[in-house]
Amino acid sequence: MECQKLNEQIAYPVFYDVDPSEVRKQRGPVGEALAKYTIKETRIWRQALTEASNLSGWDLKNIANGKTRSVTRGNHEFGDNNEDCQYFPDSLRYLLWYNYKHWCLPKTFGANNLVKLEMRESGLKQLWEGGKVMKKLESIVLYFPRLLETLDLRLTPNLVRLDLRGCYRLEDIRVPVGGLKRLVYLHLQGCDRLKSFSFIKELKSLEVLNLNELYLRKFTDIIPSYSYLLSLIGNLHSLVCLRFDGCRELTSLSGRICSLRNLRELCLHGCGIKELTEDIGQLEWLETQDLSYSKVKHLPDSICKLKKLETLILDRCEVHQLPDDFGQIESLIILSLRNTYIRYLPSNMCKLKHLKVLDLSECYRLEKLPVDLGDLECLEELNLSLTSISHLPHSISLLKHLKLLDLYGCCKLKKLPENLEGTLISHRPQNISLLKGLSIFGYGEYLDADAILFRLQLPMIDAPERKNTNIEATCDTDSSHSPIFDRSVHRLHRTRSLP
Repeated sequence: MECQKLNEQIAYPVFYDVDPSEVRKQRGPVGEALAKYTIKETRIWRQALTEASNLSGWDLKNIANGKTRSVTRGNHEFGDNNEDCQYFPDSLRYLLWYNYKHWCLPKTFGANNLVKLEMRESGLKQLWEGGKVMKKLESIVLYFPRLLETLDLRLTPNLVRLDLRGCYRLEDIRVPVGGLKRLVYLHLQGCDRLKSFSFIKELKSLEVLNLNELYLRKFTDIIPSYSYLLSLIGNLHSLVCLRFDGCRELTSLSGRICSLRNLRELCLHGCGIKELTEDIGQLEWLETQDLSYSKVKHLPDSICKLKKLETLILDRCEVHQLPDDFGQIESLIILSLRNTYIRYLPSNMCKLKHLKVLDLSECYRLEKLPVDLGDLECLEELNLSLTSISHLPHSISLLKHLKLLDLYGCCKLKKLPENLEGTLISHRPQNISLLKGLSIFGYGEYLDADAILFRLQLPMIDAPERKNTNIEATCDTDSSHSPIFDRSVHRLHRTRSLP
């Protein structure tokens, strides 16, 4: 510390298996060691330790048998030479660094024991200078590097995870002969300057592939197209998750994708895709499909063959109707049709015995619900906000698990069904509906005030006291909130159950 003050040198503390706060406050093992001596004897040491612990430095944790397991480094501004960060212990297993300034990792770093490398917003142009065989390296995470154009992975044969999101300048990825055979996770969000994706076809173990926000131009000998890319992906038979979110130039989905029989999740949020291939029904293990904000206008009948599908998101699509046999998707739990052109729901849909969430909000053309809505026996949340619904089917009283009913902005809806005993309501007096677990949101001036149900746990802001009635409501929850919402209340805060 004296050299730092007198010679303007940089002091760079390294904390081996000790918390910097314990050094700063002289507590724990540090305090116990200093307690063996008098304050006079340790005064200079105590002062130096306090000053050193206030500097930005290494925190090497969990050292066992002389091997460093973890090193983390936060944001810190260095001088132009960055001489203070050019040493990494060879025993290092995990390196996490924000804003690393050098163009490559130091030559002195053998990385023989490195398992995970994570560099965020760095100035790296390449990882290594010279050849380094790193057989133990399993994970590389390079978030938003500013200068990285080439990534050489030829000496990392055992890589399992590669996350390159935000590598906007990356043009070339070099892989070992025979490919990265153990790679199971690949994230290439925004890597649209890559000149070749051919290495993908060799990733036989790949399970997760994220290609979000790729803006590929028309096919040339150098720049790949989406059709070429999809043909490569069709060979990845271990693939479980495939994402193309935000790929606006992706206008069609190759039938090759439907050969991925192990695919569980297919996300095409914000794509320019206009229709799904008729072979989509071959994805027999598909559980989640997100087509929100896409250009899809029509769902093929084969989608009804997806017996394992649990979540279907169609928000802001141009879909006008669902297939007549939609009820055959027997495992469906979440169905979101927010802001679509849907006018009606097929009656067959009421066969979805496992459906828990149905979001029809902002479906302005939707005027009625199926008469047998009550057959959706597991339904817990029903969002009808900003629809043209004029009445609710009486079978809604059969929805014994219904907890939330959103009627925000349903201007045409005048009254709720009178028979609601089947829902989670403890009892219903003549002109007051009591709540027990069910929430109904809506406009007070449009609905019959005697039929409005509201979650008692929520604060009843500006709710006036009920007049002209001698019936008092009692319930099992907090009695300080009234379950009655009067016509003079102009708006209820809208809540959503889906992200």
